[in-house]
Amino acid sequence: KEQQVEHTTGVLRQFLVEPFVPHPQDTEYYININSVRDGDWILFTHEGGVDVG
Repeated sequence: KEQQVEHTTGVLRQFLVEPFVPHPQDTEYYININSVRDGDWILFTHEGGVDVG
């Protein structure tokens, strides 16, 4: 089902769930797990945000 967020309309297929826990910036890591036809892609980085890996 299409959703509208501000001026953008589309189907939501991916969600980011991130509870906030106070912590020093240098202890923050990001992981992204994608299931694809040939298996799973696991991306990991010490920097993140919208684009992980």
